Amino acid sequence: MCHGWGYRGFRATAQRLFRFGAQRLTLPAFWLLIRMSGEEDVMFRSWLAAVALVVAAGSASAQSDLPEDVRRSYVAYNAAMQAEDYERALPAAHAAWRAAEAADYDPVVTATLADNYAQLADALGRYEEAGSAYRAVVRLQQEIGESPGVIGQTWRLAATAALSAGDTRGAIRLADTAGDLLQNATEIDPGLRANELFLSRAIQAHALWRDGSMRGAALRAQQAFDALADHDLTSEGHFALLSFYLGALAAARREDTDAAYWLSVAHTWMVREGSHPEMRTGLGYWADYARGRLDSDDRLALFRRLAGEGMVEEVESESEGYQECAERGDAELADDPANRDAVALERRPPRYPERAAMAGAEGVVVIRYAIDETGRTQDIEVLFSIPFADFAEPSVEAVERWRFDPARVGGEPVRQECRMTTIEYILEG
Repeated sequence: MCHGWGYRGFRATAQRLFRFGAQRLTLPAFWLLIRMSGEEDVMFRSWLAAVALVVAAGSASAQSDLPEDVRRSYVAYNAAMQAEDYERALPAAHAAWRAAEAADYDPVVTATLADNYAQLADALGRYEEAGSAYRAVVRLQQEIGESPGVIGQTWRLAATAALSAGDTRGAIRLADTAGDLLQNATEIDPGLRANELFLSRAIQAHALWRDGSMRGAALRAQQAFDALADHDLTSEGHFALLSFYLGALAAARREDTDAAYWLSVAHTWMVREGSHPEMRTGLGYWADYARGRLDSDDRLALFRRLAGEGMVEEVESESEGYQECAERGDAELADDPANRDAVALERRPPRYPERAAMAGAEGVVVIRYAIDETGRTQDIEVLFSIPFADFAEPSVEAVERWRFDPARVGGEPVRQECRMTTIEYILEG
């Protein structure tokens, strides 16, 4: 998986610390997805190695005009980074920032030191500390008169830290502020602006999903994709989950064509990346089931669309589970008028979970089950209960009560495997 390094720039007076002109190294632009994909250790080492190179570039002469407390702490930070002792570097970075702040030193240098600490805290998993430092950076950037684009990027990093700390409401608020600034930040590179806007909307989508808002998550997911519409950019990791949010909402609304498309796209991204193994297999079943709900013309149109986007190979190669099962069942029932599928006799809807209803949460549950020779359901398995597990129990209870006239082969009742259903929980109004 390839990831890009993002750059943000303070004004040229930051050369007092790093002789890198007006640019400085930041966390990878896709740090959130790296955390999600389980590759954080590799990327963490890569980032720290790059930071160490920047630190090594700071010479004694570059530090000579710093206040003594700032200089001493910065030298300690420098030494710890070069020794790869990052836990020792963190308090030194914090002390350098606070010393500059206490001395009312140049706001550009103080902002650089605060941001330096924020990045290291973020990389070490101290997300609340990182978020607090990023907010301090924003205040200094506003004092300096930095551009909306640079300030928007800092708000986006603060939002990422908030989400990682579990503060979903804070993440939504901060990412919204970032998005508003980036939306009109015409002074920065269009590609960078599009990517940062995408990441801001993606953070909001993830946070809204965790809060149980399928509609909100899907809306922000679509806005994230729209941000990249005019740019040849991809953001691996986010694409899979954002597509999943859109597919889940479409399935809940019984918008079969959109559900089949987005669930197929989400599954393809997960297969390509090797990400989200805990949900990838179940999503393969769900995507196959969603495609199976389409008539032949719509299914052909879907595969042509996926082929045009380079995704059919993965869809076909990962269709084995549900599709094989369904095809086997079709074969058993074919070519004989005495053969037929199971027919529902009683399918009462489930109760709406009280806690979810009070929270205004909507959801969808995907269930696989069998029907025995007596028409009773068996081997009930919840593949997905989203966005909350609360929806699973009433769904299983409902399916347990369903009754069928069983499938028949040669007129005799037979057990039927691999039945699937989606149960939607949508609030009226």
